Amino acid sequence: MSSVRPTGHDEGVRDRWQRWGPLSGVAYVILVLVGIFAGGEGAGDTPEEHVAYYADSGNRAKEFAIFFVLVAAGLAFLWFLAGLRGILVRAEGEVARWTALAYGAGVASAALFLGAAALFVAPAGSAGEESFREVNPSAVNIVGNAGYAMLVCSIIVATLLVLATSIVTLRTLVFPRWLSIAGFVVAPLLLLAVFFFPLFLWLAWVLAVSAVLILRTARVEDWRTRPTSAAG
Repeated sequence: MSSVRPTGHDEGVRDRWQRWGPLSGVAYVILVLVGIFAGGEGAGDTPEEHVAYYADSGNRAKEFAIFFVLVAAGLAFLWFLAGLRGILVRAEGEVARWTALAYGAGVASAALFLGAAALFVAPAGSAGEESFREVNPSAVNIVGNAGYAMLVCSIIVATLLVLATSIVTLRTLVFPRWLSIAGFVVAPLLLLAVFFFPLFLWLAWVLAVSAVLILRTARVEDWRTRPTSAAG
């Protein structure tokens, strides 16, 4: 029985997806930052400020726009995670326990991130109802705090992704050694995510991994095209 080999078109499509895949990490970082800074000061602190903020249809539209930006960020992260998993599996070998831990933690982190985005937009979704003005204003704060708690959990769970990736890198040198060292520094700091600043450390790590993957892909493409150029 003859084996089926990929055609030139299939290889080109595969190479194209491989070339653009690492940019999903960059897209994730950009979209998260856009979602954070687009929110501005938010609805305020007092119940009156909350009601006045969500009574404005423009503010509600902005909240929904931020929600879709964050959802797009979560999808981009899953694409980035899938590419990272493929590389770690090939580097670690058959069992790939650390890769399984990294991938599982990444999926859980993404799910918590999307859940946080849903909670953040919940008040805007309820503001159009007549009962919104009569609802206990503290409920809005509770929902917002729950969303922030899920975001914190998302970053804390990502600690396992960073740690497992660093261990595989240290054992196999699939990535530069400095990236492994940086991961061992960043991972414990992510446990302090309740203070918010570790979010930027997490985004910096994703951006660093994406940059390494982009440069690696560029070198592979250069190696592939070099013989053709020389022949020409």
